[in-house]
Amino acid sequence: KLSPFNVNIFLLFPADILHEIELGVWKAIYMRILRCQGQALIDEFDRHFRNVPSFGRDTIRKFSTNSSEIKRMAA
Repeated sequence: KLSPFNVNIFLLFPADILHEIELGVWKAIYMRILRCQGQALIDEFDRHFRNVPSFGRDTIRKFSTNSSEIKRMAA
């Protein structure tokens, strides 16, 4: 219905940044930045995530693995 007005409907919706940047590319950049910081900072980073308390059953769960490895990422 908008074509008579020369409106491209796909330009009306802003693109999500996670869909603009491929998840694999983001993971590679993220891993490189973390590795450049050194193991001591990576260990501190992981410790901070593990110290986040859980909230509810389905909202915020415990980070049981190292967050720096970013396994099981949800997008």
